[in-house]
Amino acid sequence: MELGVRGHGIYATALTALFLEAGLRIVDPTAPIRARFGLEAADRDHDVAVCDTGDRHGVLLEGGPEAVDLVAEAPCCPTAAIMLT
Repeated sequence: MELGVRGHGIYATALTALFLEAGLRIVDPTAPIRARFGLEAADRDHDVAVCDTGDRHGVLLEGGPEAVDLVAEAPCCPTAAIMLT
């Protein structure tokens, strides 16, 4: 299953680099992220959305349980800073 991950927020650049290194597909990248990583505009919906927590001390993974688990278990994911929803 090729997961589509959408990341926005203050950690977007770092997480995009980690997700790409892990072989995850970035969808709906912002214009700065497209420019930094040479990505195209989104051509599909995301399976998992990654966004800042309200206090900006971590990230939230939002999506279906299976997809969220796969992203959370990816070697690139800094689990100490993740809240699953």
